[in-house]
Amino acid sequence: MANATFVTPQSPSCDEGLIGFGTAALPAAVPSLAELEEMRRELDRLHAVQKELMQLLGTARADRIVHDVRNLLQERMFLEAACRKFGG
Repeated sequence: MANATFVTPQSPSCDEGLIGFGTAALPAAVPSLAELEEMRRELDRLHAVQKELMQLLGTARADRIVHDVRNLLQERMFLEAACRKFGG
């Protein structure tokens, strides 16, 4: 899974928008007011999900979410394998 990182408007590579996505991921036309409001609601929803994940994982850094989830899944797989091998 590739990690995509948001590039802030102050960044020199802001023209890229999202690293690995470029401007192709953005709408070609200016969105209507209704579409813009819908995009803002979706962004707010995704921020809430991100905040909840960070809280559940006990991290203050959003960039650690994927890393922490991978570690959690690997540990679970290891423990399942150990339990099967040793009589679980």
